Amino acid sequence: MRVCLMDADAGRRFGAPLPFGAEDVKKDLGLEEVIGAMAGEDPVIRASAETALLSPLKEEERILYRQRILRDCLRNPREIRRLYALAGAALDAQEDGDLHFSELQTVSRQFDRCLTRLTRLLEALQKLRALAEENRESVSSPGLQGLFKDLLGNLDDAFFSGADQLLAQLRFPGGMLIGARLSRTGRSVGHRLLCCGPEERDRLSGETFYQVPEGDQRGNADLLHRRELALADSNRILVRAVSGVCEYLRTLRRELAFYIGCMNLYELLQARGLAVCFPALSAQPEHWSAAGLTELCLGLQGSAPASNDLEADGCCLVTGADQGGKTTFLRSLGQAQLMLQCGMFTAASSFRAPAADGVYTHFQREEDRGLVNGKLGEELSRMSGIVDHLHRGSLVLCDESFCSTNEREGAEIALQVTEALRAAGVSVFAVTNLFPFARELYARRKAEPCTFLRAERLADGTRTRRILPGEPQRTSFCEDLYREIFQEA
Repeated sequence: MRVCLMDADAGRRFGAPLPFGAEDVKKDLGLEEVIGAMAGEDPVIRASAETALLSPLKEEERILYRQRILRDCLRNPREIRRLYALAGAALDAQEDGDLHFSELQTVSRQFDRCLTRLTRLLEALQKLRALAEENRESVSSPGLQGLFKDLLGNLDDAFFSGADQLLAQLRFPGGMLIGARLSRTGRSVGHRLLCCGPEERDRLSGETFYQVPEGDQRGNADLLHRRELALADSNRILVRAVSGVCEYLRTLRRELAFYIGCMNLYELLQARGLAVCFPALSAQPEHWSAAGLTELCLGLQGSAPASNDLEADGCCLVTGADQGGKTTFLRSLGQAQLMLQCGMFTAASSFRAPAADGVYTHFQREEDRGLVNGKLGEELSRMSGIVDHLHRGSLVLCDESFCSTNEREGAEIALQVTEALRAAGVSVFAVTNLFPFARELYARRKAEPCTFLRAERLADGTRTRRILPGEPQRTSFCEDLYREIFQEA
């Protein structure tokens, strides 16, 4: 049986190593708080959510495949949670799901443990089949329909009847029948279990047999040794069976965990009154369009974050007043991009974007405590690492990059880096207070198209946290913050 909830192709492994820069992306975009809201205290959900968010898909059909499953899950939350709980309970009931037997443990003991585990696992599979039977008509996505069809097709009445009969035989209610052959030296070899029905047992009971006398320790030890030899092959088969069922349940739980996390986040956003939509891929290769885009972390904290609209193509520069919401806007865009590309909804009224071939962030960092690099050296080194992993169609989000040196040098570095990235087909969204850099890009806007946004500031200095179209301004209005702080002091 196969679980294909994260991808229609079961051959694609969900949970591969995270791409380069994933930890920076998680930190810069505030994804730790988002993942925490999805997972709660469940480590399985946390691992699945983190893997999905930080491993964006590129193909539209794969994104839509997950979106259809998620829509089904949101329509049937109780049933999906029951499915997840059943898989988890079955695994938790296994004292050691990996079947790491002690070297000192006898084959007979291993055999008995496997029988017990397999019995419990079959009970769990029966519950899964019953749940699939109850809900197969309530889902429409290919992923969940395929899962239920697979459960119902493979776990039919004949399967469970045969499994019960086999387990009953393997408990040897009438004793164990062992077959062997003699070697040239007269020793018995090739011990194996024999299937013995009632007629065969009656026939054998009338034949001459030898009974080990009571107290014959060597005779009893010989019989136990032959039992161990005969059970070895069957034990290996049982171990594979238990391991296979456990692996199926682990995969089912791991892939369902992502959708459970999405449901948890969706309910939180709905409870806080935030707009939620299923995003779409842009028909144009480098066009972003959004309405009512909000930043998740602020929304999850219970505040009412400002929402923003966006129309941008390939290159976008955000300038304006300090403390005006520029970085928050950049985070909201990055969050929405990753949520789109992992098959989730986004915190917006509408969101449309191209599938980026990798999402990378270059945000400011604290001073290097080890004094290995200065701040500018650290920024350049980090950007160099990002550039080594970029491809045409990648997306780079920059927040106040190269502001650690003077304005003239920082602007020149930012300009050259941006020009090189755009020439290589990489999309760039940047927040900057480097006015010479912004002014030069604005002057070239006809030859090199770029969208210019600005943090709104009212005449009295109030920051609305809205990001609107506007040409770069020379000042970032730090004097407003100066007056506010020192007047209060």
